[in-house]
Amino acid sequence: MGAHPAGFGLRHHGRLFHLCLVLRDVRHGCCAGFTYFATVHGPSAVSARTSVAVGAAVLIGSALLALLPALGVGSYWYTGSGFCYLNFYDAPLAIINLLITAPAILAVCVFLGLTLRHGGWPSNVDLILMLVAFLSAWTWWVPASFIGLTGGTFPSWFFPPVGFLAHGQALLNPYIYGVRWRRSALQLAAANENAKIAPESATVPMTVPATTPMEGYNSAPPSPPASESEFGAARHTAVFC
Repeated sequence: MGAHPAGFGLRHHGRLFHLCLVLRDVRHGCCAGFTYFATVHGPSAVSARTSVAVGAAVLIGSALLALLPALGVGSYWYTGSGFCYLNFYDAPLAIINLLITAPAILAVCVFLGLTLRHGGWPSNVDLILMLVAFLSAWTWWVPASFIGLTGGTFPSWFFPPVGFLAHGQALLNPYIYGVRWRRSALQLAAANENAKIAPESATVPMTVPATTPMEGYNSAPPSPPASESEFGAARHTAVFC
């Protein structure tokens, strides 16, 4: 490493680059999970406290992983394609990289696939772009770990596309997540709020109780007193007599 003309700069660039790569790896898995749960269970399924806790865990975990060579675990390695990365021939680093990358790839595929199948996310294009961008940059690290663990030789063409796609993804992420994903997330939150307000503002039909007829209305007139009835009957008999 020190024999390289830019060895000092590449050494520090490699550490920072590795830190950013691991950070993006885990972050994409978390973002895919957040997308799924927010779509299926509503935006409130993932609280702000959970988001902060996961973000802090990703940052701290990435920093610790990036510092492993400085702590004597493995080393960084110049790939020959313009950037440094962890030395895949160091078994501990290769195993750690494999244990992080493989589950992250699985999680991204499962969560985004379930979200597409369930429906409800405002734009399926967002989900497809997230999946394609992630897989194009991260699937390389799985065979790289196995090549290093088995002591194989990397093909000369292996690392140039890795560097191009990994750095290219960093350029696309602000658009995919900062513009498209954020816009869809805000639309989903607004739709969820409108769905909550709509039932409360709906007019409830008023029920008018049936009125009972007024007492004496349309009823037969009261019968006269018995004395009047007898007087009338006697009078009527006298007329005909």
